[in-house]
Amino acid sequence: YKHTDTPEPRGEICLRGPFLFKGYYKQPELTREVLDADGWFHTGDVGSFTVDGKLRIVGRIKALAKNCLGEYIALEALEAVYSGNELLQPNGVCVLVHPDKPYITALALTDEARAKSFAAKHGIEGEYPDLLKDHRFQQAAAISMADTARASNRASFECVKRVRVMNDEWTPENEILTAAQKLKRRVIDAQYARTIEELFTDD
Repeated sequence: YKHTDTPEPRGEICLRGPFLFKGYYKQPELTREVLDADGWFHTGDVGSFTVDGKLRIVGRIKALAKNCLGEYIALEALEAVYSGNELLQPNGVCVLVHPDKPYITALALTDEARAKSFAAKHGIEGEYPDLLKDHRFQQAAAISMADTARASNRASFECVKRVRVMNDEWTPENEILTAAQKLKRRVIDAQYARTIEELFTDD
């Protein structure tokens, strides 16, 4: 994100003024992480100015990933969009970005009712959970998710190219989620390493 981006300049939201705190009490290292030498407080949020001059929050810097085109993807914001897809469980998607690829992929969770309904709409026959092994089902899921992104006016690089829909469970108990229901991306990267590699393997 750059302040020279058009039509909406983008970058980290920084604040400065007498209303700000002077730093964390007896924690100089933590203070240096958020307050720079000029007194600017770095919020960690990425924002953009709309054409009518309003400030819009794009996402968190720590929740951004960059593809090979230099485009930044706001993972959590995009996952929230995909979570609205009829096939997916709420909060059951992990967007994947590869630094050497121009496209994104995803891991996604479904359940029996959603999978059967989706398969019926797309003329795909089979029993659950065997349906999830059908490449036609996975292809239809990727197309459906990309359509969901486009319907939300997402850029082409934010539309998934491939997806692996699964009937796994992501919970704090199995350490895929934090207690606040946030994805532990490093755990997912390790646990699904082979699947992720397949999703980014070009035919």
